Amino acid sequence: MPRPSQKQQRAHPRGDQVSQISEAVFRITETLDVGKVLQTVVEEARRITGAEYGAITTFQESGEVEDLALSGLSQEYRQQLWEIPNGKRLFVLLNRIQEPLRMRDLAERARSLGISGDGVLVMSFLGVPLWHQDRRIANIYLGGKQGSPEFSQEDEDGLVLFASHAAVAIANARSHRQEQRARAQLEALMDSSPIGVLMFDAKTGHLTYVNEETRRIVGGMQGRGHSLDALLSNLAFQSLDGRELLLNELPLAAALRTGDTVRAEEIVISHPECGPVLTLVNARPIYSESGEIGSVLCTIQDMTPLEEAERRRVEFFGDVGSGLGTLLAAIKGCTATMLGSPHSADPSEMLRFFGLIDEQADLMRHLINELIDVARIEMGELSISPDPVEMSDIVGQAKQAFENSGAENTIVVRLPKRLPLVEADRGRMIQALSVLFTNASHLSPEDSTIRVTASQAGSEVTVTIANEGEGIPEEQLRHLFSKYHRTDAGPGSSRMEGTGLALAICRGIVEAHGGHIWAESDGPGLGVRFVFTLPIVSVVGDTTQLPTRSWQPARERATVLAVDRDPRALTCVQSALSEAGYVPLATGNLKEAERLIERQKLQLVLMEAGILSRKDGLALMRRISENAETPIMLISSPESNNETALGLELGASDYIVKPFSSDELASRVRNTLLRRAVSGLTRNPETYTAGDLTIDYAERTVTVAGRPVQLTSTEYNLLSELSMNAGRVLSQEHLLRRVWGQSGPDESDVLRTYIMYLRKKLGDNARRPTYIFTKTGVGYSMASPLATKQAEPSSEL
Repeated sequence: MPRPSQKQQRAHPRGDQVSQISEAVFRITETLDVGKVLQTVVEEARRITGAEYGAITTFQESGEVEDLALSGLSQEYRQQLWEIPNGKRLFVLLNRIQEPLRMRDLAERARSLGISGDGVLVMSFLGVPLWHQDRRIANIYLGGKQGSPEFSQEDEDGLVLFASHAAVAIANARSHRQEQRARAQLEALMDSSPIGVLMFDAKTGHLTYVNEETRRIVGGMQGRGHSLDALLSNLAFQSLDGRELLLNELPLAAALRTGDTVRAEEIVISHPECGPVLTLVNARPIYSESGEIGSVLCTIQDMTPLEEAERRRVEFFGDVGSGLGTLLAAIKGCTATMLGSPHSADPSEMLRFFGLIDEQADLMRHLINELIDVARIEMGELSISPDPVEMSDIVGQAKQAFENSGAENTIVVRLPKRLPLVEADRGRMIQALSVLFTNASHLSPEDSTIRVTASQAGSEVTVTIANEGEGIPEEQLRHLFSKYHRTDAGPGSSRMEGTGLALAICRGIVEAHGGHIWAESDGPGLGVRFVFTLPIVSVVGDTTQLPTRSWQPARERATVLAVDRDPRALTCVQSALSEAGYVPLATGNLKEAERLIERQKLQLVLMEAGILSRKDGLALMRRISENAETPIMLISSPESNNETALGLELGASDYIVKPFSSDELASRVRNTLLRRAVSGLTRNPETYTAGDLTIDYAERTVTVAGRPVQLTSTEYNLLSELSMNAGRVLSQEHLLRRVWGQSGPDESDVLRTYIMYLRKKLGDNARRPTYIFTKTGVGYSMASPLATKQAEPSSEL
């Protein structure tokens, strides 16, 4: 960037202006809040020059607009400015000024550029760039000189002088903002860490920082009002052999004295109110620029969850071993009885013993098969062979098997008559449903009813199994499908406890089909609902058709891009996609992924969720999300839960958790593509209708209850973008880019203003919206037309 011109450097304002500028400089340095500084700068610039209107924009290093502050402009006048035909060209040129620009009539300059600004831009204009360290960081724009047809040379000189001071104030405020953001991000990262973090001053030994996990581990209910050192005052320390340790005997104390690194020291920490906690301690010195130890960073990890997991694992295998031992003992007892009997034993008695042996062997085989299924699920090798089947057939067979087992609960099935076919492995899904029926029975009184319902939502069928038992506490619902979890049947039931092994297998079966499974309970006495989803077979027009087994819905030569930084995972994903009939593209390089997105026509992007922890990963996600036709599916892991949640907020369609089998990945990909296909087929390309609102895209007209709604061009474009992506939350960045363009106003106030105008014209209440919905911190969406369809009549089995 060039330095300020000589024209800027020779500014010599008059004496009274110097006094005004001095007062203005004092005011703009009273705060380090960027928004307040910018607002004060533009208001003081108006006061110094006598301008009617004022604006200031700040720029990023790339030259893009970062902040905008306005003064003297009404909401109505702002809207008129944004709606000037081709007005963006004028604003782009004004943003590029490198030295002061003074014009008698801004409208005349606009007309010379082919821009009609009559009635809006008829005013004098004065613009001045703000330079800091040889870089243009902002522009001040002033319009309409009060009491004069144009701004004077003195006005320009005074504004140039003021701008030199304002640039320093703005740069300081922006630096302060960056420091605050970095500090807040670091503190948020530390406080969200599952590992405790402590920082000690090496010279004094005083504790200078602890995160939330540390406070929890060491009994932080003392509160933030106490000093950090007070957190240590009531603690007792022990080694694993039970020996009491003083503070100066801890490995951490040695690290403070000598600078040695402490690795994986196991220390038991006790607090009078919390009891003992086994922790794993690591510490390392942090050196100053002079080479001295300035501080010591310490991490402590609560080993209680690992101990609990190990306890549950041991308990689980103990139960399995006990179960197998009981079955073997029964078999051994039968064989010992027969072997010890005389040869003239009663044949009927021998047959009875053989029957007992056969029965116990079947039970043993069932338990062993469950263990094998769990192992296959954990290794991602559970295989399924899906076929187009009727959901009612699967439910009916599972119901019959349940009733034949001697259960006393009544199962009532109500399914819609026109429920589409699902892609499912009949045997595996009957197995899963039998598990759900059995657990629903265990968790309810013997004479109660279990109800089965189903519905279609997009490209999935959702099945619900509800009982009338005591319900399950909220804290247990999250772990219900864990293999180590046991569920108490509750005081209202005489049944035995339910083991989580079968439910874990049930989850693996459903997820291998590309579906999801979860449990719900509205509270004590309100029962439990087991809910799962399965993908439908295909949709052609408005009807569901039965394909041949060789037909693969929505994936014929579909091109899928996989982005994963783990080469081994990428190879497995690429192989699974190829085997499933897709055209796989794979890369672990984000720049290469961008190039592939530009050059290839993609039907789906598979993205490692952990990438979203990086700035360039977020940028890639947003870029893909801009294209509403390309769905994104996240490859998640237990370590990337936060990134997975962020990705879903940014528009990801689905996610799959490692480890997963090739069949599960193929099913999830197929299901995601089907959902996108259903969304495109059910949306009428000519009109959008939701409630009383109708948008005719061909005629560019909008009506509410038959009443025409007059919209400006920008308002219509915004409403059109939202409605064409109905059911999907669009980010503010997406809407600003698609409606206003890359060079449009990068300011959320503009978007919020237009949303407010749209809601007012549509008669929509922001507190109880019917058409336009706000997703706090994410963006805006409109209701899907599918939401207005009525449910089909049901049939009862």
